[in-house]
Amino acid sequence: MKKRNIVYKRKLLQFKQYLQLPWVIFLLASLIGVSAFLVFYGTDILNPLNTGWLLAGGDLSQHYLGWQFFRESPWVFPVGMISNLAYPHGIALTFMDSIPLFAIPFKVIEPFLPSNFQYFGWWGLMSFMLQAGFAALIVRRWTRSIVVPLLVATIAVASPIMLERMFMHTALGGHWVILWGVWAVCCSRTWSTKVFIATWSVLLSLAVMIHPYFLVMNVFLMGIAVVLSWSGDYRNIIKIIFPLFLAAVVTGFIGGFSISSIGGERLGTFGYNLLTPIIPMGWSAYFNEIPTVGGTRENLGYFGLGGFILVGAATGVVLWKWRNIFRLAGRCRGRLSMLAVLCIGLVVVMLSPVIQAADIVVTSYSVPGIIERIWSIFRATGRLAWPLYYLLIFGGLYLIIRTYRQRYLIAMVGLMAIGQMIDVFNSPMAIYRSVYFHSVEQKKYVSPLTSRQWEQIAVGKKHIIYLGDLYDNDFVALSEYAVRHSLTLNTGYFARKPKAALDQTINTTKEELLNGVVRKDILYISRGFTPIVVKGGVQERIDKYWVARYQ
Repeated sequence: MKKRNIVYKRKLLQFKQYLQLPWVIFLLASLIGVSAFLVFYGTDILNPLNTGWLLAGGDLSQHYLGWQFFRESPWVFPVGMISNLAYPHGIALTFMDSIPLFAIPFKVIEPFLPSNFQYFGWWGLMSFMLQAGFAALIVRRWTRSIVVPLLVATIAVASPIMLERMFMHTALGGHWVILWGVWAVCCSRTWSTKVFIATWSVLLSLAVMIHPYFLVMNVFLMGIAVVLSWSGDYRNIIKIIFPLFLAAVVTGFIGGFSISSIGGERLGTFGYNLLTPIIPMGWSAYFNEIPTVGGTRENLGYFGLGGFILVGAATGVVLWKWRNIFRLAGRCRGRLSMLAVLCIGLVVVMLSPVIQAADIVVTSYSVPGIIERIWSIFRATGRLAWPLYYLLIFGGLYLIIRTYRQRYLIAMVGLMAIGQMIDVFNSPMAIYRSVYFHSVEQKKYVSPLTSRQWEQIAVGKKHIIYLGDLYDNDFVALSEYAVRHSLTLNTGYFARKPKAALDQTINTTKEELLNGVVRKDILYISRGFTPIVVKGGVQERIDKYWVARYQ
């Protein structure tokens, strides 16, 4: 019996050690991410043939239609260019937020895909899995507990800033890219120069292939990693230059430099609010709303009830051990000074030149034109706070993990996880989103272009020129029509656009029509402008649009 007990305990210990392996922790946490996704969104959006929910208008339709145009477009260089949208100039996938990381590989196998194929549901599922996985992997470095990393994974998938973006600005729902960066920051001090360069090169390149904002965020995190692993020689320069160079190459490869001027608009409109951490914007079941300037959701950074408990616990640790922390800070003041410069720089950028607290503009200032144009390339500066959001969360977790015994630690982190889930998943916004996405199978797209003439007039045509600005429902209707009939479209709804080139095409076309030049392969469509067509052309009202064509 005694021998049997010894064997049993040995096997139990081996099993526990097996569960503590990083890849096992990552896998178990990923299953938590899968569970959270399925509970929150259901399974209908995972059907790659279910596309009606992607054509309801807004940014989500922009993302899907960008993919649809891209798959119909011939291969060009840069490979991420959509040549049949914003025709004849083209537009890069990255300015449609269509996730080049998925779009480009799927275009390679496009001949084998059904016509209404979508990958956005699976992108969401993958993002939840990796969000939970990397969160657990970060904490796994600080504790041998199996339970604590899994509880932290639960907190991570209840992050309001991730949930807000998913299936609204879909690419920006991939917060796992930031968490990967936080994990790399935690590991960087133990890495060789080669591993450091390889990891950050891959990470920055992936960020570019998902969304440009993630590149800025991870460059900031890479800066922290460089400071923490500072070696005092030329290797620091290589650590910075090579990943940035590779990221620039990837940006050019997917067409990120195809628009020469994309700044200078609306800087300060979407800046970080000083009270952002406590402004729920619909993502709390318990806390009341706080009005903000303009009511923009771009500066959402609500911590959640679990986050508030964590901040309180971490603050208690700091007050309890302030002498030890002060001594450690004194020994590391060189590195801390460099980190302070990085963090202050990011704070200045994310606040924007219009500094707000709730619905009050505290102060504003002007900057030189060239700085404003560069700064406003990333005009939604409130988003740039996301790395600091996660650094504060995981920094607080580090403090309490290093302070409390395991049984107290599990209870405390468990309380945080329960508080976060109850507060966020029972919030008005979470309930609304969940109900909506659980019914997407019923949301079939019905085109407002109901006249039979639309099918007739597309015969023999190659292009649509829309004579005006094309937004939301008009963009969805005409883009879906263009894709279905393999027609190019001269304009559209873009995150950034070559405005001068698009305007020139429209103005040139208007002049041609006024002079009686009507091309055989073009459909001219307008709502506000009635083209003057001479002999050889015809114009008519179809549904709510004016359509002119050669006849």
